Amino acid sequence: MFLRRLLVILVCAPVLALAALETPAAAQDGPAPRPEPKPEPEPAAGRAYGDNLALDVPASVRKQMEDQAVAITRMRLYFNDAAAGADGVSLEFEDMRTEVPVIFAAFIGERCDRVLNYADYSARPGRHVDLAFHVKTLPRRLKGMKVQIEHAHIQGEAETSVATFDVPAPDEGEPWNDVRLRGARPGVNRYRMVVSYTGGNGQTTTYKGFSHWVLVQAPPMFEFTHTAHAAATSRKAGNARLIAADVRFDAAFLLHAGLNPADCSLRVVRRGKRDMRLDALSPEVRRVLEKERAPLGWHEVGRGPLAGAGIPGLETAKVEEGAVVLRFRHVLNASTTTLPLDEDWQYRFELLHKGLSEPMAVWECAVKLKVEKEADLATARLNVTGTALDKPLSVPIQAAR
Repeated sequence: MFLRRLLVILVCAPVLALAALETPAAAQDGPAPRPEPKPEPEPAAGRAYGDNLALDVPASVRKQMEDQAVAITRMRLYFNDAAAGADGVSLEFEDMRTEVPVIFAAFIGERCDRVLNYADYSARPGRHVDLAFHVKTLPRRLKGMKVQIEHAHIQGEAETSVATFDVPAPDEGEPWNDVRLRGARPGVNRYRMVVSYTGGNGQTTTYKGFSHWVLVQAPPMFEFTHTAHAAATSRKAGNARLIAADVRFDAAFLLHAGLNPADCSLRVVRRGKRDMRLDALSPEVRRVLEKERAPLGWHEVGRGPLAGAGIPGLETAKVEEGAVVLRFRHVLNASTTTLPLDEDWQYRFELLHKGLSEPMAVWECAVKLKVEKEADLATARLNVTGTALDKPLSVPIQAAR
């Protein structure tokens, strides 16, 4: 049964075993191997934010790795079988005899990058990874063979092709060179060996073989920018002056390439107070303002998906090709009849992922305004601070007629 099954495989086409060994290893320092593709532009400088993520390999990929390990073992046994002759694998069945070229290609795990932290990854020119492999053939010098490595990036269960690299064949008797491939991305990178073989009849067959995976740990947000805009005014209204304050927080960032935006959400919480004298107001207005009184400690303002989260105060929440844009507003309306006024709020924005119990990243902002009496309007200032802001913001209350 074994002979018959193998004969069918070999008669139809050459057998190619392309393997990714599972032995973990760190990046190798040494002479830059080849091939060395043309330099690519470096990513735009920006600020990464949040702790490094160690993303799990998707279940479908783990199964491929397990199935691959079994196949590697079997193919290695076939290749090392004593039936392999100088011209290939020789098989005899009754009065028939055939010899078929065999190709065995395998990544060498202990000489390949497997897991890179963000500091090492970001310091590498071209965001490269180092890979090592060997290719064996029977016969030992097999013409018509071409070796390539395909690079793909995995996001959730989806896989996107990034680049294909040609691997130069070494001179006869020389080992295959290690390769340094540019363009790795945060998250799960898959490198698959592809071998093409052109037989004596001129027909070319291409085989996509086994793979090697490199995980790049990185923060959840890149090129993160956070700005604040604030304005405060007072205007005459009968015997009193109306006080209005408007604060806008804008955040923009690129989401970690290994994260699916559909699996991420935003949560906004706040704590603080809005104290003012309410006894001079009508009962209806007083009831509305009483709703602004928050319980002690942090309480949730709202949460929702990154794209279009329906959170009070969140005016914009959109995602386009991994770019996230958020706009949040804090508004105050008061009157000199309600002085003294003490506005003191702290907001916390949390980037969440459905597979994690803790936020991936957190940034905070604070809004403060204190006015004891109407005469203080000339000197009072609206103050805005934040852990992610470049600098605090302080604006006066502009008087309007």
